[in-house]
This record gives sequence, structure tokens and C-alpha cells, in this order.
Amino acid sequence: MKFAFDDTALERVATEIANSTEFIKIAVFQIHNDEIIDALNKALSRKVNVEIITLPYDSIHPEIRESVEQKLRGLEKNGAVLHLCKWGVGDPSRTTTAVGRWYSFHGKFIVTDKCAIAISANLTNQKELDAVLVYTEKDKIKEFLAKFEALKTLFIGTKGKEAEVKHLIESSGYSEWRELLEAPSAIKEEEVRAHWIQDYPVSILKSDTKITDGIYLTPFEFKARELYKQVILNASTIAYISTESFTDEDMIKVLIKAQFDGIEVRVLTGGVSQDFQTRIRELYPEAASSGVKIRVPDADLHAKFIVTDKALLVGSVNLNKMNLGTRKNKELWRANTETVTICTDSSVIKNARESYVNIFDQSKDVLKFLAEKEEGGTKGIFEVFDKSIRVKKDVRRMFARLIISNKVRSKRELYTIARYAYLIERNFAKRGVIEINDFVSAVVLNYLTESMKTISQISKKVQELNSDVKISEILSFLTDNKLITKEGDFYKINIDKLIR
Repeated sequence: MKFAFDDTALERVATEIANSTEFIKIAVFQIHNDEIIDALNKALSRKVNVEIITLPYDSIHPEIRESVEQKLRGLEKNGAVLHLCKWGVGDPSRTTTAVGRWYSFHGKFIVTDKCAIAISANLTNQKELDAVLVYTEKDKIKEFLAKFEALKTLFIGTKGKEAEVKHLIESSGYSEWRELLEAPSAIKEEEVRAHWIQDYPVSILKSDTKITDGIYLTPFEFKARELYKQVILNASTIAYISTESFTDEDMIKVLIKAQFDGIEVRVLTGGVSQDFQTRIRELYPEAASSGVKIRVPDADLHAKFIVTDKALLVGSVNLNKMNLGTRKNKELWRANTETVTICTDSSVIKNARESYVNIFDQSKDVLKFLAEKEEGGTKGIFEVFDKSIRVKKDVRRMFARLIISNKVRSKRELYTIARYAYLIERNFAKRGVIEINDFVSAVVLNYLTESMKTISQISKKVQELNSDVKISEILSFLTDNKLITKEGDFYKINIDKLIR
């Protein structure tokens, strides 16, 4: 069992393909890489059986589509079996990244007679930081082989049978199942419209249960959102995450909760999203406000994995809504089909943690990265007063840093107050609901973290928010529960009494 996090993932895959003698099964979002195509052709010449599940040709970027199609058809001519996963999911009209198509399958794994490979990489010619986990154990090879067949049955169909996914939806018990198989109006091609899924009935998705070692097809065998949430919050000391893009608001909250629970959370991300630049500029400072450390490496990042003190996850899931999956209502779930492999071997976890820290330590703090993105907009603030004013670059840079630091500071205060209110209710009030006095008490405690304050200063602060609150009741409650003490005319906070 070997793990690597670097820019040599595809070279490792090519080596494993070269070592095969009986069969090679590949399930991957994209396959363009010249070295891997060459290794597959050589394997075919050795009479190795090659079978590939990937996306249709129109998913390939137009600039390289013709040449890639020729390569793949060349593999078929030499004896490879190529399955094109035609099924789309969701609604492409809701994003600018989809050009008429939004394919469901985004997973990535490989199995040969010699090894099973969990990988975050697409097999393209682009050099990127990726994660790869290689097993040589026979039971793992058997497991991955079975998963390949399950994926083929689900989306391709076998022995004259159509794809099982359509049958699952038809027999799900969901009364309006026909609507789930209707393509959005933006999809015009008949062949594409015949292979479309709006949402999945939750009844056909397995219940989220205890996480064990193995490879999962999400959302069918575990909803990726619940899987990632469990792994992160079940950690005891660390949760180190690598994701090409990160725009999911709910997952930001999971990381913030983990950080407040004492788990050291780190995130490596590419720091870019074609659709969600505005969201990124809000979400990343929000995460940083709780102590979550987010960095952007200099090299292109494509790796998708999580390492905690208890588990390593390697897969195809970015921390985005469609990758993680999202509940449409009580009965429906919308998600891409992803692959996630979980390993709890302590030596592999140790190696993954060390590899992660090595790259993280060399990467740029995302707040500096975001400040650079803010620089262009700072001049507009000065132009409110004089449109002809010139603003030097070093001023714009400093102003941008001030904007980002203010966002972090503001978010930190809000989360601190919310946390204090929650702890007051849970540990002292115990009503199951946060009421106005709990919240005001939290505001007072947060105010006292700055320095000791008199009753007049505290009253003035509270009156700004609510003039009806009786400050004497608030101070009595906090004093009686030893959350604050009075020294002369001043009150001071006993934070250890609250966070226990």
C-alpha cells in the first residue's frame, strides 16, 4: 500500500499499467495523457484486456477533441473496450461552466491484475499536484474490480440490458419519477436528452452508515456530503484537506465547527472557481476567522483528499455543491457520481500527513492571495471622492489587505458571539433554545474579552442593540454562574468557566 501527493501521479499510473499481464480496468472522467495511452497500446499488444469507462467525446475541450478522439479510437482498434458514460445530471443552465452538457460521472479509479489504484487525477497531459493510493493486496484488487463492474451495470448496462440507473429511478416508489428523467430545456440533442437525470430519489441511495475501509460510489453507496462531514468531525486532532475548488457554504461551517471543537483544520485549494469568485471572497475569510488555515500552492492543484488522525480519503470529490451532493427536498438528492476510497492504515496516514504538510508549508496564505484579487477594486473607493485621483500600487495593496483583515475580524466576532450564546444555553440555561438574554449575555462576554468594563460601558453597548434588555438581569446571571466577576467598579470575564 503506497500513497503519494505530488505531480508524478500519472507516471505512477503508467508504470502500473506497464506491469499488468492480464487486465486493466479504468474508470475516469477524462483520459488524454500520451504516456498512458502509449502504455495501454503496449499492454494491448501483450494481449492484456483493456476496458475503459469515460465520458463521451463532446465532453473534451474543442481545441483537443479531435486528437483525443483519434487516440481513443486507436485504443479501440487495437482491442480496448471503451464505454462512454452518457448520463447527465442536474441543470447546466445554472452554471456558466457547462457548455450544453453536465455529465454525472466524475469518478477516478483503476484496477489491474497487479494492483488497485485510487486516484484524484484525470488522465490528461496537464501536470498538476494530485493524490494516488496504490494497493497490491489481492482482496483490494477484487474489491475494485467488483466496483468497476457495478459502475458499468449502473450507467452503461451489460449483456443487452440498459443502464440500471434508469430502472432504479422507475422502481423507486417516487410518484413523479418520469419528471426526474426529463432533460432541462437547455439540452437540445435527442441522444443527450435520452440520458438525463434531474435528481435521485433518496430511496435508491443507501442509508449513511458506519464508515469502513473501501471504495465508495457516491451518492449511491454513501452521500459524499455526509461521508466527508463524518470523517472531518470524527477526527480527534487534525483534518487536512486538499481540494481543487472549494465553494460549498455548508462545508465551510463543518470546518469552522471542527476548528472550534479543537481539531486543527488546514485546507489546500486552487483558490479559483469560474462561477463563484464572489462567494470565495466571502467564504475563505469566514473560515479563516475561526482559525482554519487555507493556503494556495504555486503549482496547479488538482488533488482531492482528506487526511485526519484516523483516516485517509482519496477520491474525485471537490468541496462543491454538486460533488458533495445537495438535498432538493425530503425525497430528492442531486449529485455527481464520485469515487471515494477510505484507508485507515496508520503508516499510510502518517505518510499522507507528512506529504501534505510539506506542500502546505510552501504554499501561500489564501488571505494574501485574496488581497491580491481585491487590489483592483480599491481605487473605486477613492473615486467616490475624486474620480481623477491616482492611487499608487503600494496603497492599493495595503488597502486590499485591510479589506480582507476586516472581513476576518468581523466574522471572528460574529462566530465568537454565536458560540458563547450556544455554550450559555447548553451549559447553563438548558432550555433547548437560545433566547434574547442568552444572546445579550454572549455580547457582554465578547465585549469583556477586550478589557474590563464598568456597568455604564456595558449598558451603553447593549443599548445599541436592544433598549428593552434589563442589563441588571444579564449581569446577575453572568455573576451567579461565575462567568464574570466584579472588581471594584469593573467587570471581567472568566472565559475558562464558559469553555469547559
